[in-house]
Amino acid sequence: MKTSETRYEAKFVVTKKDLNYLGILFGGKTIAEMDLDFANSIRKLTDENAVTGSVDKVRFIRPGRLGDTITVVSTVSGTDERVAEVFGRAYNSKHELIAYAFFTYIVLNKAYQLPEVIPETDEEKQIASDFLKRQQRSMEDHAAAQVWIKD
Repeated sequence: MKTSETRYEAKFVVTKKDLNYLGILFGGKTIAEMDLDFANSIRKLTDENAVTGSVDKVRFIRPGRLGDTITVVSTVSGTDERVAEVFGRAYNSKHELIAYAFFTYIVLNKAYQLPEVIPETDEEKQIASDFLKRQQRSMEDHAAAQVWIKD
C-alpha cells in the first residue's frame, strides 16, 4: 500500500476548555486529538484491531489559540510485522505548523503481519528511511525501563 493511501485529515476547534492556565491550547489535548486521528491512518492500512503502543516523539512548535481550527494530518510511515508507526502534523487556522509527532501502534492479532507501506515523495522516503532506527531506539528505551516498571 502506498503511504499516501494511509493519509488521514481531521479538524477540531480550540474552545475554552482546551486551554491551559496560560490561555493557549493544552498540549495534552493536541496529543489526544493526534492519537484519535493517527489511529484512522492505521484503519486505512488494516481492519485488524490495533492499540497505541507508544508516543515516541512530540514536538510543539507554536501554540494553538482560542478559536483556532486545528488540522491534524497523518500517514503511516513504516511497518514491521505487527508494528506500525504513524507520523503526523498539526496546523493552526493560518496553516502554521503547531506540532508534529511519531506514534507507534501494535496490532493485537499476533498471527497477523501488516502490509508494507511504500513511500513515494521525497519527504515520505526520508521519514520512512529512519523508521527502523526509531523503532530500535524505542525498543532499547523499553528494555532499559524494565528495571523500574516491575509490578
